[in-house]
Amino acid sequence: MECGIDIIIDSKGWESVPNVKPLVRKAVKAAIENLPIRLASKIRNTEVTVLLTTNHNIKKLNRSFRGMDKSTNVLSFPQFEKSELFENVTGSLGDIAIAYQCVKKEARLQNKTLENHLTHLVIHGFLHLLGFDHISDNDANAMESLEIRIMSAMGLANPYNGLYDR
Repeated sequence: MECGIDIIIDSKGWESVPNVKPLVRKAVKAAIENLPIRLASKIRNTEVTVLLTTNHNIKKLNRSFRGMDKSTNVLSFPQFEKSELFENVTGSLGDIAIAYQCVKKEARLQNKTLENHLTHLVIHGFLHLLGFDHISDNDANAMESLEIRIMSAMGLANPYNGLYDR
């Protein structure tokens, strides 16, 4: 599956993460390779943009697009409705923004490496571009199961271990 991945870094913090761009590309590719085949086959010749940014910038995005005046770890801006993804789509799937300070703090608090937590959030954000969500328990279970499967395929631990009980 071909998916162009454009990575924009506008925070010096992200530049301190070794091989951050290859890490992001690897996470997106792993997500695509582990999608249900009927979905993966529909998103050939697409693109995704990942913005590695600051808490300040993600807070502005969150306020502008979601009406929430707070920073967060990851935001996704899909270009298609979920139902449209079962057609053959081309062009941009959407954009993902990830905040350095928030991710660094969460990684420390959750006793994870920054690289592994970033990998998880790239996968999480990418799945949001494809219509996955975690509003209901059923949707959350489906999304988290897929995230766990993708992380496992990459040789990484379950990102939800010890965070909460469902």
